[in-house]
Amino acid sequence: EAAFIATELGRGAQRRFAMDLLAAIAAEAARFADNEVRQAAIWGLGHAGVRTYDRLLPFIDDPEENVALHAIAAFGTDTPAPVIGSLVAALRDASPRKVAACSEALRLIGSGEVMRQLIAAAGTRGGERAWVLATLGRLPADDLRTALAGTPLLAELEPLLLVSSGSWLSQEDTSLSLRFLSKQCL
Repeated sequence: EAAFIATELGRGAQRRFAMDLLAAIAAEAARFADNEVRQAAIWGLGHAGVRTYDRLLPFIDDPEENVALHAIAAFGTDTPAPVIGSLVAALRDASPRKVAACSEALRLIGSGEVMRQLIAAAGTRGGERAWVLATLGRLPADDLRTALAGTPLLAELEPLLLVSSGSWLSQEDTSLSLRFLSKQCL
């Protein structure tokens, strides 16, 4: 409850106090191991609370899976360009767990800034480019096709766009139903 109260305080005049308190709670991995307090604090740092997205970055690949999932989901469409830049940069240089987390966070943010930075990163050589392309391929296909019309990058991404959104089986409800059915049959 304290983390939720701090989140509420963070929407008003006590923003700085709330940010610092929520960040301190989130950082207490040993004290709050396997406890929803850290998850609530991280949620409060994100779009549901004080919107300090830069403070979410250390938690997106937290060893505690629920903490990492809360951090990934806490990013909002208003995530600022420098934070998006940090997520895009990590697609090239980070551990496999962090790369996957950054890709999912960027997909969830889904803003025009995400698309712009990923397109710029895809245009550079060196480093690990595959995750940049994979993340681009998870953005809305129509928006990407418009932004990349006539470019070689669109041709490179087209197979990903077909898989991610080009078939009736890729729709979320259908995909969930099919996965559920598959598990029942095994």
